[in-house]
Amino acid sequence: IGESSMNKVYKGFYAGTKTTVAVKVLSSNLVRDKVLLNRFEQEFRLASKLSHPHIVQALEFGWDGKVPYYVMEFVDGEDLWTRIERQGRLPEAEAIDIIIQVAEGLHEAHKHGILHRDIKPDNILVTKAGQAKLTDLGLSKDQEEDLELTRPDRGLGTPNFIAMEQFGDAKNATIRCDIYSLGATLYMALTGELPFAGDNLAEIMTKKLNNDLTPPRKLVPNLSEHVEWAIRRAIHVDPDRRFASCPEFIAALKGDANALNGNKGWKTGGRTQRPAKERRRARRYDCALPTSCTINVSVHEDETESQTSYQAQVSDLSTSGIGLLLPRRFETGSLLTVVLTSRNGDAQETRKVRVVRVSRAEGHGWFVAGVLLKELTKEELRGLL
Repeated sequence: IGESSMNKVYKGFYAGTKTTVAVKVLSSNLVRDKVLLNRFEQEFRLASKLSHPHIVQALEFGWDGKVPYYVMEFVDGEDLWTRIERQGRLPEAEAIDIIIQVAEGLHEAHKHGILHRDIKPDNILVTKAGQAKLTDLGLSKDQEEDLELTRPDRGLGTPNFIAMEQFGDAKNATIRCDIYSLGATLYMALTGELPFAGDNLAEIMTKKLNNDLTPPRKLVPNLSEHVEWAIRRAIHVDPDRRFASCPEFIAALKGDANALNGNKGWKTGGRTQRPAKERRRARRYDCALPTSCTINVSVHEDETESQTSYQAQVSDLSTSGIGLLLPRRFETGSLLTVVLTSRNGDAQETRKVRVVRVSRAEGHGWFVAGVLLKELTKEELRGLL
């Protein structure tokens, strides 16, 4: 039912559960290649760690003589690439629904320390009922147990869909690389066109490096503005400009106010600026409040057990945003828990802050601009000031 240069996939019957399954078999001429053999085994090992409705489930690994195979869940449907080729670009609601499902499965992998590194339309299966499943963990990396299957200066993945930094060294891929590939896949699903399409690899890489992307709304004029913004941020050449996690990307695709607040003025180049509408709605007040910040090592809101505290100073504050002076740099997308205390100590408010911009502060340290996930009321703001 499927074939590539490395393996064949057969439709089979699993006697243990009396169900239809898929059986992936490594090509016999590749068994002597230890790197490819280890990668095939690693694909099963990583997939078997995951149990999620939007990831193809791995069931069993075995050998047929000298040829390895593994058994996995059979998905009665087609891959996303085939669907796009068959019917052209997908309606906005359908495309976003598929990508959100995949992002939920990918988030589960990330929580287990697993990076996919090869997300593309071919590796997304869609059932007749519309359920999407991520497959093919062959290029995946277990961040906790790297088998050194990726050599430096060797990029992995498909050129149109992988982040620029993966071309140089796929070994150092991050969550933001997977976010990039997911955004590029959504671009193709919505427009029917390859992102950064070129006649050769050099042309593709040049376009990626220069963010030379045809805006999605130029190809699909009725596309929602917030969806275009989310795509362009997800596939920005600068990793710091991308979403830091799948939940962030999902929230932006859904038009969630917290995900979009403070970012409406985000541009694909140059400095980030708050739009005039936000400046009028939430005036920033200069201040010099001492505060403490707790930084979650994880960028995921549901993982808060690993934290470190830092002293900081508030440089400006509004009902929806905050500027902080901190002794160290944090990645955009990081989640801070900030305890705000008035000068006389009469008022105290605790807020979660999502970092949206980072720059060097005059003198020393770093200036961090963030969005309050729960806005301050005007009364709370007055009490702090």
